[in-house]
Amino acid sequence: FGKKGILHRNEREVVQRRVTRARAIRKLVGAGYTPRLVWLFGLMLRGILRCTAMPKIFEPTIGWGAGSVFAARFAHREWIPVIMIGWFGSEY
Repeated sequence: FGKKGILHRNEREVVQRRVTRARAIRKLVGAGYTPRLVWLFGLMLRGILRCTAMPKIFEPTIGWGAGSVFAARFAHREWIPVIMIGWFGSEY
């Protein structure tokens, strides 16, 4: 990336797969998702749940969030870590 461009063929394939996946999701949903939009979704979801009795039942720890992010990376899901950042970032 940057001035040198994509250095390896593997990196080019990764970028092409991500672009293809984003196009498929955009086609399915009807709008493009951006990391900011997904982060905002996590932030708003936590805000809505904090206004209910849900925190008495379900109040995940930072370890739960780290485990979710690790599992998302293992499953090659890009949007889950962004939601977790929005969720846990809204606490502070």
